[in-house]
Amino acid sequence: MRKRLQSQESEEAGAYAMAFRRRPPCINDVFSTKCLGRRAAGRRVLQKTRPKDDADGGAMNDDESAAGRPPKTGRTLEALRRDIGALALAPGAKLATVALAARYGVGQAPVREALSILAGEGLVLRESRRGFRVAPMSLAALDELTETRVTLELAFLSRAIAAGDGGWKTRVRRALDLLLPALQLVGDSRRLDPAWEEAHRRFHFALIGADEAATLFGLSRALYDRYDRYRLAAVPRRAFLAGIADDHAEIAEAALAGDAIRASAVLRRHIEDASRTLRDNIVALGLAVENGQVRLPLA
Repeated sequence: MRKRLQSQESEEAGAYAMAFRRRPPCINDVFSTKCLGRRAAGRRVLQKTRPKDDADGGAMNDDESAAGRPPKTGRTLEALRRDIGALALAPGAKLATVALAARYGVGQAPVREALSILAGEGLVLRESRRGFRVAPMSLAALDELTETRVTLELAFLSRAIAAGDGGWKTRVRRALDLLLPALQLVGDSRRLDPAWEEAHRRFHFALIGADEAATLFGLSRALYDRYDRYRLAAVPRRAFLAGIADDHAEIAEAALAGDAIRASAVLRRHIEDASRTLRDNIVALGLAVENGQVRLPLA
């Protein structure tokens, strides 16, 4: 059995290497359009070497490869993802493995593995001989994330509408039903809470089919993990999003009616308007400093 697994791993590694032999790794921007294409190509080649019973099924609640991770690594990964996303670990902060191991009650090995995974997703930076650091935030990075969201979501929305799958329509309706009550609260003085963030993310993932495709789910989750930090930093109360709250129902209506042109246009406007609001708020709140870097006030 062990020889069989080793042989399979060797075949997968060889196939993956062939897919990228003439293509340098996407180090600086794991979400650029070119990089997304390379990752998808490599994934297709890798899948061809796997037995049918080992291929990807539906999207998972965790990352697509989480099932193969030790439990401590998975828990540490989710804790780090949560704390970075909630800005409990500030942008640019040094991530010392000893301190994080004590924080999460695990050894240093799970911490290092989790940090390496997040570095691959762009949420953490690996510094040569200096360990890890939380990925910084900047206006330029926000603009780049916005462009990537537009490119990715419009492409997969059009594909989902063209397929017209009944299950997809049901999931979109269900996600919208969960989101609408949260949107009705937009306009009050409270901050956005995790329940709103989860409902909002679930709707967008259902819209493009990411909730049923493991690879797309992983890419979308990593992208939103980076993007949502800007919303948390820049939206002091729900009223700031009142102007774009109705877009979700309009997007869903057009998508479910099979109108890809209208749905794509509204989705593009929605993403760009939201990002413009975040950008304006960051500047108005005095969070943008030298070279457009975003600095959060000390707690």
